[in-house]
Amino acid sequence: MVEPSSDKVQVTAAAGIESANVTTAVPLDHGHARPIDICNRVMTMRFQLRGMLFGLALGAVSCAALAAPWVDVDTDALTLTVYTSDGRELARFNDISIGRDGVAALHYHGDESTPRGNYHIVAIRPSPLFGTFMLLDYPRPEHASLAFDAGRIDAATRDAIFNADKEDLMPPQDTVLGGEIGIHGIGHDSLFIHTLYNWTNGCVALTNRQINRLARLVRPGVAVIIH
Repeated sequence: MVEPSSDKVQVTAAAGIESANVTTAVPLDHGHARPIDICNRVMTMRFQLRGMLFGLALGAVSCAALAAPWVDVDTDALTLTVYTSDGRELARFNDISIGRDGVAALHYHGDESTPRGNYHIVAIRPSPLFGTFMLLDYPRPEHASLAFDAGRIDAATRDAIFNADKEDLMPPQDTVLGGEIGIHGIGHDSLFIHTLYNWTNGCVALTNRQINRLARLVRPGVAVIIH
């Protein structure tokens, strides 16, 4: 079930700010836990190790990724906060935007909701639409299990997502669960609409100034929690 977020207005596609070139996502609720000391959490360390492997393959990250900060996206408060590995706040970005349909535990391609989940940044790349795009490793095995149990994907698709996770590969992006979920700026689009509405196809959007600052604080391998 999709849940509305904060007091921002959910805008329809007619507002036209996010291109259909960015597909929507499908995540699952991993709970609202916010780790105090993420370095001591096995799951987050796994994210960082896996992200380091992705980053090394891209030539974009070193072993310093093991001491990376982490990112908390609060879809109720519409904030994105960067914490150090020991829980100290590095930066907080307010008035972010999420999907037009709010936040959901499980999102299917085309429904324009932002999926909850525990991810890590796979790549940070320039975008002609959004200035900067930070790709997340969606869908996760947990999303695949939920979709399979709901009868929305078959065993082969579920297994492909599980195998990608085991082999530290990017999960399939062309299933019913969608793909290309990430964090990005607004590019040349309207700051006015961004301020008033949740407008994306499922990604998390910041202003261009915010995304530029965030890009100086994070790198591939950084854990991202969307709740």
